[in-house]
Amino acid sequence: MTGKLVLAMSLTLVLLGMCARVEVEARSAEAGGTIKAGDWIKYEVTITPTLHGEITPTWVKFEFLSVEGTNASVQATMRLSDGTEKIEMMTIDIMSGSGTGLIIPSNSKTGDSIYISDQGNITLDGETILTHTGVDRPAVYASFSNSGNYFNCYWDKETGIMLEQRSTIIDSTTIYVAKDTNMWQTQSNERSPDPTVFYVMIIAVAIVVAVIFFRTRKKPRRRAH
Repeated sequence: MTGKLVLAMSLTLVLLGMCARVEVEARSAEAGGTIKAGDWIKYEVTITPTLHGEITPTWVKFEFLSVEGTNASVQATMRLSDGTEKIEMMTIDIMSGSGTGLIIPSNSKTGDSIYISDQGNITLDGETILTHTGVDRPAVYASFSNSGNYFNCYWDKETGIMLEQRSTIIDSTTIYVAKDTNMWQTQSNERSPDPTVFYVMIIAVAIVVAVIFFRTRKKPRRRAH
């Protein structure tokens, strides 16, 4: 297993596994808890530099299998450049943030402070609009460093889920970019027709055909003079 693959897998686990060591300032219940069972998000993963033929991740998908209270069971599936996949299972607290950051409390705003053990206080630097999954999403962002490791993260403001992360550790940069999700209306599912509309159209056509048929059948014949 190459060093970059180990690094990327470690970062993926960091996104999930640091949750137990994260403390966030007190918030109202309305400020979080938007994640529910069945939610998922998929990220494109890019690592630079890489060597020719080196096995690296191409995407990672996080699926929230169940949510009980604030605890969520999450499956992380990582697809590698050789076509194989690696799967990890984790339990995280969706209300308390998650380290470098798969999730932070939803509806966070500029100036909010999140304390992460081994990282210290992280202040959200600002808000912006990002185009991810084919649509514009309001986002909050922060940049921070620790022991020569640098992180730049963007989170979806409404859900608190990560939209993009760039991390530089030693001489390697790993970038996660959200490409698809079911947590909001995306360009991909906008293109997919609603099956309900399809069924309604079929019923409407059937009704029109039936009406025409019966009207034609009951039409009185003209008497010959």
